[in-house]
Amino acid sequence: MYKRDELKVLKKEFWEGFSSFLSLIPELFHRKGRFLLYDTKISGVEMKFDLSRNGVMVVLELNHSNLEKRELIWEKIKSYRVVFEEQQFSKNLIWNEDYVRDCGSHVKRVYVQCEDLNFHRREDWAKMYRFMAEEMLKMETAFLEIRDVIAD
Repeated sequence: MYKRDELKVLKKEFWEGFSSFLSLIPELFHRKGRFLLYDTKISGVEMKFDLSRNGVMVVLELNHSNLEKRELIWEKIKSYRVVFEEQQFSKNLIWNEDYVRDCGSHVKRVYVQCEDLNFHRREDWAKMYRFMAEEMLKMETAFLEIRDVIAD
């Protein structure tokens, strides 16, 4: 078990290593930012990485504070499910209409998860980096295909 300061250093080293790993990926050379993440251009829609001792997730999350708008966006995204499935994710996509975050808030998520990797094991980091980069590129590609439609 890590102490708070040790965990902070571990996280910093992980993200610095991930940044170095991303600099080696040709698909990302021309981009100003590495990934869209919070800059999706749609309020309440974010892309993120979620990692823990239990695995790693690449996530498209709907967390709009207006429940009606969140539901409307969710229905639009679900109607384009085939666009996401065409990306051939390494694991099955999980469509969770009521995902509960660690903080207790309820959101809607589409994500791909790899449970056999542990953030606390440095020997897993290279596999995590590869999984995160490959799957986020696929998630972004699918999202960008439908972004204009769901933004209306």
